[in-house]
Amino acid sequence: MSTTPLLEARGLTKEFPLGGGLLAKSKSLVRAVSDVSFRLEAGTTLALVGESGCGKTTLARMAALLTPASGGSVLYRGEEVTGGSRSALKSFRRHMGLVFQDPYASLNPRMTAARTIAEPMLIHGAGNRLERRYRVQSLLEHVGLGPRDGERYPHTFSGGQRQRIALARALALEPELVIADEPLSALDVSIQSQMLNLMRDLQDEMGLAFLFISHDLAVVESFAHHVAVLYLGRIVESADTTTLFRTPAHPYTRALMKAVPRIGEGRRHGGATAAPGEPPSPVAPPPGCAFHPRCPKAQALCRDQRPQLENIGDGGNDDAHICACHFPETGSVRP
Repeated sequence: MSTTPLLEARGLTKEFPLGGGLLAKSKSLVRAVSDVSFRLEAGTTLALVGESGCGKTTLARMAALLTPASGGSVLYRGEEVTGGSRSALKSFRRHMGLVFQDPYASLNPRMTAARTIAEPMLIHGAGNRLERRYRVQSLLEHVGLGPRDGERYPHTFSGGQRQRIALARALALEPELVIADEPLSALDVSIQSQMLNLMRDLQDEMGLAFLFISHDLAVVESFAHHVAVLYLGRIVESADTTTLFRTPAHPYTRALMKAVPRIGEGRRHGGATAAPGEPPSPVAPPPGCAFHPRCPKAQALCRDQRPQLENIGDGGNDDAHICACHFPETGSVRP
């Protein structure tokens, strides 16, 4: 019997209309996310990976209810939160923290670090003035900053320190869930390692669940418990991290793996894809499998019929290892 997940998405879809001008009879639609479902268990990390423009950020914003979905629903602890009242939305967001990609743009330059961290508590009416002050000091210490840092402004901090402040703000209301959208990509490699270790320690200490967006598969492999691979707005493969990195089944996933730098194999650009060609336009996606124009193993069936997500794992769990491919790969990519 399956347990109720902390966060669940069911068939999330997002369409953006393209302006056709005042005299246009119809407008084109960009389907940024198409019928995406996932489950995030308490205390674990689900990573969303894929090329730029695949829909990762849009999906995360819909999960956070920052971007309204065109279809589908979001459930928190088994209760639907999409389309709820304003008070229900506020209650949901009390249990959720957000960390954005750019640590400078996400902080108000006119607010001190202490005021920034305290802002969620003020909005939700949490604690009195003294309790908020103690909470801010505690959070500064948790993220590796000192008490005096609370009186400084964002421009006086380094990029890594600003991201620590953003993480402290996300934890201000003691959430169960943190949605982190590329939280390390704007940081130097050494600072990325420090932030990753900090998030791992906080997860162990506080039992946090992370919805973690990244294009860096090396980071994902070391931090995530489960991985969902997106291509042109759809999940094409999903599995626990060990299974996905050991035996990726979708050709696109395997192409992404080839772009990960490995010792002794020469330098590759981790942000690039090893798949040939460019992703197709989301305005006019190709018929059948969207990846078939770039897939070295595409056949006639791939051009005519879009594959559905199917369980290809050995376990009985429906989402143990799922893949949308007519001809999934077999065998390990690791020695």
